Amino acid sequence: MKNLSKSYKAKLLLFGEYTVTLGGSALAVPLPHFSGKWQIGHYSKPYAEKLLDFAVYVAAMENRGFSKKELKAFEQMLHEGLQFKSEIPEGYGLGSSGALVAGFYDTFFTVKQDLQLSELKALLGRMESFFHGKSSGIDPLVSYLDQTVFTRGEDVMVSDTEPLSNPELKYFLIDTGIQRSTSHWVNIFREKMAKDPSFHEAIRRLEKINESIIDALRNNNSKELYAKFRQISEIQYRAFFDFIPEEFRELWKKGINTDRYHLKLCGAGGGGMLLGLTRELEGIKELTFHFDIVQI
Repeated sequence: MKNLSKSYKAKLLLFGEYTVTLGGSALAVPLPHFSGKWQIGHYSKPYAEKLLDFAVYVAAMENRGFSKKELKAFEQMLHEGLQFKSEIPEGYGLGSSGALVAGFYDTFFTVKQDLQLSELKALLGRMESFFHGKSSGIDPLVSYLDQTVFTRGEDVMVSDTEPLSNPELKYFLIDTGIQRSTSHWVNIFREKMAKDPSFHEAIRRLEKINESIIDALRNNNSKELYAKFRQISEIQYRAFFDFIPEEFRELWKKGINTDRYHLKLCGAGGGGMLLGLTRELEGIKELTFHFDIVQI
C-alpha cells in the first residue's frame, strides 16, 4: 500500500510572473497555508476518470518510473476511492495542479532517476502541461522539494532560506474572490506582446527589475527590496491594468500614492490572489478592512 500521509504545499511565485516565460528570473516559495494530500474517500466516477486520463498521459511519456504496470495499480486505487484532497484554491495562481503533480510523482513513480534540477523541472512541467497547456515546471518542483526555487534562464537552484521571514517587511495576500483561467490571461499577454510596442517595452523593464529585486531579496537588502517592489507595482498598474480586477484598482493606486504598501499580481492576474508588501501590516488593515487579507 502506498504511503498517502505526506502533504504537498501550495506555491507562491514571489517574482517573475510572465517574464519567466521569456527566460527571465523567477523566485518561488512553498506556501504552507494551503496544501493537498492523497487519501481514500468516496468513489466519484467523473473525478476518477479525469485522474485516470492524467495517469494515461503520464504513462505515454514513457518514463521508467510510471509505465503500464504502475498505471494499472493506480487505476485500481482510483476504483477504491483514491483522490487528491486539496485545500489549494483552483484558479488562484497558488499551484493547485502543481501540488497534485508533485504528489503523483512522489507517490506513484516506482523509479526516480537521478535527475539534475533542470531535468526534474522539465519532467514535472511536461506532466503539469496536461492540466493547462505548457508549464514551466516551477509549481510542481516547489511543491515536491518543499524548498525555495530560484530560476535564471536554464539554471535552477534551491535554497534553505525563507524569503518570507523578514523582520522589516511583511508580505500579505488579498483574496479577490475571483476564480480565473490561466490560459485566458496568458493568451491576452501574448497578444499584447505581439501587437503593443509600449507593453513589450514595459515587460522588458519589468524583467530587469525582477532581476534586481531577487538579488535584493537574496542579499537581505530590505530598502532596495521595497523600492523595487514599488516599481513593479507601478509598472503593472499601467501595463497590466486590465489584468487587475476593477474593484481592486483604487486600492492598488492608493498603495502607490501613500507608499504604505504595494500590490502586484500573483500569477496570471484577472483574479485569484494579489500579493502585497508593507512595513506596517497592522497599520494598513484600516485601509483594506473590507478585503480578505492573508498574512504570510
